[in-house]
Amino acid sequence: NLTIDGGLTVAGGTVRLAQSFTEAGATTVGGSLILGADNTWNERLAVTGALEVEDPQTLTLTNGLDWESGTLSGNLLLTNTSTNHLNQNTGGNLVLSGATLTNQGDLTQHQGNLYLNFGSSLVNEGTMSVDTGFVTRSAGAAGSLDNQGTLNKTGSGEYRIAIDSFDNSGLVDVQEGTLEISSAGTFDGDFQIAAG
Repeated sequence: NLTIDGGLTVAGGTVRLAQSFTEAGATTVGGSLILGADNTWNERLAVTGALEVEDPQTLTLTNGLDWESGTLSGNLLLTNTSTNHLNQNTGGNLVLSGATLTNQGDLTQHQGNLYLNFGSSLVNEGTMSVDTGFVTRSAGAAGSLDNQGTLNKTGSGEYRIAIDSFDNSGLVDVQEGTLEISSAGTFDGDFQIAAG
């Protein structure tokens, strides 16, 4: 196990870490970071580049994710203690590539577009809030969005779910704006639409 006394910043180039590591500060990925072992990080992760978690390893984040742009691939788990932001400051494209992203905490997609490519899946077991933008697939095998928790549509804008498969066994709560669903799937859960 590798211990980093401060934070880890990958500003450019490619870094591959074959063993797990712990850090005392945040990790920032602007270049490319490849993880070859299971990791649990207790500090925040900020991504504007490329992060790959080699199969069958898992990256567990207990303190959250700030994802503004770039690509995530592999298995990522956002625990129930994490607060996570997608496109908080920009409206860029976010790409899951052959990845499974499981949210057990609070996940907010503020704006922009989320692509679930090459068989990627987003599993929400906690609370996911969306404002404007969409989730879809642009390459590779079918992607999926699986809501087992609460999916909130907030803000006055429009959000579109246009992924190959959207399953809802939890609650979809449209509080404001427009939620457009053009996906096949199974809807065993509840839909709640605000008046207005």
